[in-house]
Amino acid sequence: MKPTNKIILGISILFALQIILINLVSALTIENLVVSPSEAKPGQDVTISMTLNNNENKDITNIVVTEDITSLGAASPLRLGTNSQVSIDKIKKNDQESVDLYIDVLENAKTGVYNVLISVTYLDSNNKTIPRTSIATISVSSQPIISVEKEDSVVLKAQNSEISIKVVNKGLADVKFLEIQLGENSGYKLLSPGNVYIGDVDSNDFQTAQYKIFVNQNAGNTLSLPISLSYKDGLNKQYTQQENINMRVYNIKDAQQFGLVATSKASIYIGIIIIVILIYIIYRVIKNRKKRKRRSRIGGCWEF
Repeated sequence: MKPTNKIILGISILFALQIILINLVSALTIENLVVSPSEAKPGQDVTISMTLNNNENKDITNIVVTEDITSLGAASPLRLGTNSQVSIDKIKKNDQESVDLYIDVLENAKTGVYNVLISVTYLDSNNKTIPRTSIATISVSSQPIISVEKEDSVVLKAQNSEISIKVVNKGLADVKFLEIQLGENSGYKLLSPGNVYIGDVDSNDFQTAQYKIFVNQNAGNTLSLPISLSYKDGLNKQYTQQENINMRVYNIKDAQQFGLVATSKASIYIGIIIIVILIYIIYRVIKNRKKRKRRSRIGGCWEF
């Protein structure tokens, strides 16, 4: 275990022991602590209900119940509600009182589990201020919004092509353990593994998966790509999702005509080479004929 983790664990244990010790010496106990709803959505109000029991044989007075979210920092996804503090004049001996506190979940709250410190102070029969604390756990759950998009790719018939699938997280909830599975159909064949593990995709972020496919010659002008997604949210809820992406397919002639792929200049270069060779051959033939004629004239003069 890392030293930092050991320190955090040690502090948590000490804090828990402190609460237990306070409970043992306190005449007041906090019971039936209930958070409603059990899973809150961004923008929703949360009620924290509890029962305060006076276990002492004497009355207790000046009871003040407050909730504290300062430990969550300045970027807290929670906000104190309209009733974040409750005052009770007196709880008689062996009696109890119900208390409701309120917390607002902000609209941009991310999925997660957040702790709210509940603090209670009161005066005992000796006019001594006694503290009492507890923890309310609030679970915020936001439905992940995942979409898939195709990135610009030129897909050619009767050829190997590379395609990129973009997975976009448009929701407030981060997702983890994301896997994307590309299926096959009659229009193409997968040349790379169909299952790609992506991992985490934060809110308002994206990741991509690359595939190699061979498109059949008789495939239509549009391919339908079946895609399966599997992932979890911040509360480890499992999600599965089915999507289809339509991708345009070209033959090589149309792709060249539209300027999507470069036109091959090999035939032009071959034609130029052939013409040069022909010119050279014609030049040699003409030159050889001239040489033969010259020799023939010179030979005739000698015979004369």
